[in-house]
Amino acid sequence: MPGRKKEHRSLGGFQHLDEIGDSLSANHVYSSPRMQKRRSLSIRAREAGAELAGGEHPRIQDDEIARAQPRRVGTPLQGGGAAYAELHCHSNYSFKEGASYTSELLVRAKELGLAALAITDHDGMSGAMEFAQAAKSVGIKAIIGVEITLTSGHHLTLLAENAAGYGNICRLVTRAHMDPEERNQPALDPALLPEHSAGVICLSGCRRGEISDLVLRGELNEARRVAAQYRDWFGADNFFLERQQNLVQGDAERNRLMANIGLDLGISIVATNNVHYHARERSHLNDVLVAIQHNRSLEETHRERRPNDQFFLKSPAEMAALFPACPEAVRNTVRIAERCDFELTSARVYDFPDYDVPEGHTQIGWLRKLCEDAAVRRYGSVTPAVRE
Repeated sequence: MPGRKKEHRSLGGFQHLDEIGDSLSANHVYSSPRMQKRRSLSIRAREAGAELAGGEHPRIQDDEIARAQPRRVGTPLQGGGAAYAELHCHSNYSFKEGASYTSELLVRAKELGLAALAITDHDGMSGAMEFAQAAKSVGIKAIIGVEITLTSGHHLTLLAENAAGYGNICRLVTRAHMDPEERNQPALDPALLPEHSAGVICLSGCRRGEISDLVLRGELNEARRVAAQYRDWFGADNFFLERQQNLVQGDAERNRLMANIGLDLGISIVATNNVHYHARERSHLNDVLVAIQHNRSLEETHRERRPNDQFFLKSPAEMAALFPACPEAVRNTVRIAERCDFELTSARVYDFPDYDVPEGHTQIGWLRKLCEDAAVRRYGSVTPAVRE
């Protein structure tokens, strides 16, 4: 049966970056009829913002935003002129969602001139080593992270600043999989975050982040409370409010209100694009994967699928055009990337146990002998088929 054309897939009218910037300034957002619920949430957010601001929408100035910026300084990125680093990116290891291999993401990042790229797959670190090794081969700084699901269903982005942070992220991911009764539904109790915050840089998450959700619902006081809590857990230098502009209804208003919260609480902001594929044309594969994930047809998964094709890896110029009134959010991506000095491929990362073996044997040789002896016990003999 032929599928119905998904009318909101393409931006259509945008041919140049300046057109995107102009459309955002005019509060134009591309969406579809199925976004009625999101529109109502956005209206609630505007009303709540107007109420707290005395009925006015104050314009956020760059010098105000600069008052709360990351103060730690890391190793400068190679080239010195890096303008953007993507800190929220999903690979094929975000199973049934990520529509690009780690290698495809890295090659595209190199083509776009990105000096650093983070991998933040959903609730897992399966692709971290592959990603780190491939990044080293193409000359891009690899940042290891995860987008973890909390028990509330909200998402949170965690990046490893150093080896201690990587260890803490691994522990949190393990708990997210071990603690829930349903094994295939990882969820982390946020109460575990404070004791595992050392060496971790936390971003507030995508549209499904807790703070973003509260802002969209117009619950700004609760959003401030939660933001302050995360700031206290991770430290003012290590918690950032994510701004994402995927040209979806409500993005511009949510970004404005979250920036106001950042100014009020002294929390820095950072731009990300919630990347799920390396090139725009892969958005159709992303749709198919999401439909498979929910065991439903494409026609039945409009709500679950992403609302347009803008969740691809973008260049520094494209990201700057999406945030014309807040360039600091883009610059902060580089500042954070410079702080993340953890190198997963280093031999110092893991301290493997050193087992004693009988004299005349190496550790590998002894392990092979144990395996072959076990094979004989199980199969009677080690035939070529068993050895294979």
